[in-house]
Amino acid sequence: MKYVKEEDLSYFMQQSDADLDMIIAGMSSIFSDTDDKVQAMANQGWFKRIWKTVSGSNRATKEAIQQNNEKLSMYAAEALSELYKRNCIDERMLMSLGQRLNDVYLSQTKLKGMLGQFVVSLNNKIESVNNFHLLITEIDEGLYSRESALISIIEILSQLDNRVIQHTREMNALTTAMEHCSILTDKECSIFQLLDDITNLPAETIGRYYIELSNLSLNSMLAKTFTNAIEQYTMLSRLDKKLKKKDAVFKDIISDNQIDENIKVSSAEIWEDLLASKSCLLDNQDELLVDNELDIAPSKNEDITEELAENNQTDSFVKQEEDYLANCKSTDTVDAPMPGKILSVDVKVGEVVQAGDILMILEAMKMQNEIMVPWDGIVGKIYVQNGSIVNTGDPLVKLGR
Repeated sequence: MKYVKEEDLSYFMQQSDADLDMIIAGMSSIFSDTDDKVQAMANQGWFKRIWKTVSGSNRATKEAIQQNNEKLSMYAAEALSELYKRNCIDERMLMSLGQRLNDVYLSQTKLKGMLGQFVVSLNNKIESVNNFHLLITEIDEGLYSRESALISIIEILSQLDNRVIQHTREMNALTTAMEHCSILTDKECSIFQLLDDITNLPAETIGRYYIELSNLSLNSMLAKTFTNAIEQYTMLSRLDKKLKKKDAVFKDIISDNQIDENIKVSSAEIWEDLLASKSCLLDNQDELLVDNELDIAPSKNEDITEELAENNQTDSFVKQEEDYLANCKSTDTVDAPMPGKILSVDVKVGEVVQAGDILMILEAMKMQNEIMVPWDGIVGKIYVQNGSIVNTGDPLVKLGR
């Protein structure tokens, strides 16, 4: 790795899932408006580590951040790529992150060489998943009615790609289901209440919602306001949160975005606004997402891309699938018996397992189903991770015997 130290990655990977999601979200924000957004995160431990590696300094001033803008972006691109290779990125975040990086790839020429292979891989992953029917089922079962309407809308939007948004029948079915479960109503809510909902998000969801809202903020004033609330309050250190008056922060954000502080909006209006923003974003990326044939021709960063590929092959923590399965007489996959969500993966690549051992837990229809090892063997490849959405017949694990 050229920009990221191995000890930095080890530090990131040792964080809790919620903290790692926030770190990933923070890295994704480095690619744009660096001096403003990054300064808001300058007191957080993960950014201090990045800054020390990039600049050699312990203090991040606005001027220094501007001077190191390109290095910070290169670091973030390389770190996100490595975390993805090591299966450290929550699968529920991949679609929003992929859409974010597609936008970065299209707009920032200097990062194309580093992001090319990574973005291709993310796009392939997104294309391989279609969880529309599971999403409808979960809405009908009331799983999205437990949160505020705003939070439910953001969660649902984070699972949509252009295939669904451009499909009129599917979008009509989705809207109808949301109306039936009272997610979309004409009941109005103040802008202050909406900002309070955003800043009171559970820790395990803040990171991925922040990336989704950042994507939407390009074409939505509401999304930009919500994103500002996370940046200017949620991302503060614990001490700074205690020192700040939340209402005062909200008033400043509302004023900066020139929004009438007395305005009230309904969940139906929020859905219409954010959906239009997402549709516009994906339309701009449509050629990239459909073709998946990114221009990753040689550039001045090609040596960085080659180095990333070489590291991925030679790092000691990565052992190739064929090494584990070389002495096996045959291999086969264990497939998902039903659609659902992976709650836990209980085996590792290279692990010797026996028939009846638990491979993973699959949640379907609110029930936890144990996926068992069908025969004695060795785990050669794991296709899913915690949070993965699978359909019937999707491969879960490759086993040798």
